[in-house]
Amino acid sequence: MSKVYDRAGEARQLLENDCLQSLLQDIKDEAISIFSDASRDIDEIAVAHEKIRLVQLLNDTLQARLDAESVEIFKTQRNQDQK
Repeated sequence: MSKVYDRAGEARQLLENDCLQSLLQDIKDEAISIFSDASRDIDEIAVAHEKIRLVQLLNDTLQARLDAESVEIFKTQRNQDQK
């Protein structure tokens, strides 16, 4: 199996992992609660913003691995159809 398929499989496992998804959601929820609290200072808000960006980066990276697998599958099927 190619590296693309291996990485997509790992990404799929992480995206389906309830514990990890719960942890990421907790991080987002905590950050959102900081945004809603007018008593928070600018540094706390900046840290909360970075946490949300990190969670989104993780999700985007995992999705990119799944997308790469889809492209690889499409290319493989297309090459087989041309034979």
